[in-house]
Amino acid sequence: MILGASAVGLTSSTILAQPAIDAMAAIDPPSAEISVLASAPSAFQLGEPQTALPQADQAANEPLTGHFGLQLLLLFALTGIAIGVVYTRKLWRLSRDRLRGTSALHDSRPTAHLLLLCGLGLWLAMQVGGGLSAQTFVTPLPDGTLESSLHTTALGLLGMYVTGAVVLGLLLWRFPNLMRIIGLHAQCRDILLGAGWLLLALPILFLVSTLMTIIATWVQGTPPDAAAHTTLRMLNEGIGGWGIAVMALVVVGAPFFEEVIYRGFIQTSVRIAGGTGQRSRWWAIILSSILFASIHIGAVEWYALPTLITLAIILGVAYERSGRLAVPIVIHSLFNAVQLVMSLVQSSAAQSTTEAFATLPTP
Repeated sequence: MILGASAVGLTSSTILAQPAIDAMAAIDPPSAEISVLASAPSAFQLGEPQTALPQADQAANEPLTGHFGLQLLLLFALTGIAIGVVYTRKLWRLSRDRLRGTSALHDSRPTAHLLLLCGLGLWLAMQVGGGLSAQTFVTPLPDGTLESSLHTTALGLLGMYVTGAVVLGLLLWRFPNLMRIIGLHAQCRDILLGAGWLLLALPILFLVSTLMTIIATWVQGTPPDAAAHTTLRMLNEGIGGWGIAVMALVVVGAPFFEEVIYRGFIQTSVRIAGGTGQRSRWWAIILSSILFASIHIGAVEWYALPTLITLAIILGVAYERSGRLAVPIVIHSLFNAVQLVMSLVQSSAAQSTTEAFATLPTP
């Protein structure tokens, strides 16, 4: 009911803003998000190398089949430890009712419908802002389209986040209680809490990503691309000034605004509509996680979506337990930073291998 009512307004607004959104589609990624364990395919390559590849390419793509079983066993062991900690600490129990006393929202307090509309409206405004920024400051190609590059991505993301900051500020000014309802505040310990959650999450995410890599290899017949995200692919080709700007925006801007939208507005709106029970709160986490992953379709490969859903569920649980957006924001930010570092290190290692083989004499 809530999703249906909000979809009508969002559809009408999208039609009016379509030109700017089309421009935003040229910016990689459309959702301004890394959020995928793109490193797992290259860390656990399967199958045989293509014999038609040059010698250097074969070396760079040499599979680790000899150690794969041991690595997978280690992943299962680490995941078991992480699940054991979750079980013994009862981290799956959403015992903290951060919305206590807000079941009868009135006056300046947003209703569930309005919270959802705020989240979708903020997302739409950011897409329009990013598209307008790219159209204004990037010279189009002869066919009128925008080049997919780090330059275009950086300017698009900057436009998105500036627009998002303005719109979010207006929403907080219009609804004084909104900051408290969505948990937009922080404590000093939230950094440690976020880091702890990430340590528990990484083995689980790596295992899901590795299993999806196995499935993707079986379906496609060849190991999938190690960089499952378009932004990672562009960064692997060279960083430069615009690359540094993109990395900063991905590590700082994307986690903040995506957590505000998906956890703060959407998850909270479903949570308010469903009631105070454990089941309704879990439904809110699951539905917002599926929506979070679906927004990334097109920006990430299909085999990365289960990892995204798993990550989103962990972010949703951390949000419900802490009652503060700062905790999932820290998890999200550290996760993106880890992905960037791992992707750049692997790209550098592959480049070094290629250069080493290029110096060998041709037989």
